[in-house]
Amino acid sequence: MRYAYYPGCSSEYLSSAYQSSLKQVAGFFMLEFTEIPDWNCCGATEYMSIDRLGAYSLVARNLALVPEGLNQVVTCCSACYLNLKKTDKIMSEHPKLIMMLMQHFLMAD
Repeated sequence: MRYAYYPGCSSEYLSSAYQSSLKQVAGFFMLEFTEIPDWNCCGATEYMSIDRLGAYSLVARNLALVPEGLNQVVTCCSACYLNLKKTDKIMSEHPKLIMMLMQHFLMAD
């Protein structure tokens, strides 16, 4: 099975053991991870309390970069998982949010 992989900011240093374990378990179960290209920080949980639209924008960008054909994302960071899951759920429940996020992206350029 193939999954999109979101490493998150801390996976290379602070939580490198989690990433290493995840990759070993994936190999054992013959799971294939494709890293999301050009991913960015998810903002962790603190950013959500400061600027909700900005936080959703950060996470939505990562979801938009998931390679075609992959519809499930794996991460070894619990804060990243929470933000990815929360943003995906919010966008599916509030379609107007997608338009707001797109406008937010355009203003950032």
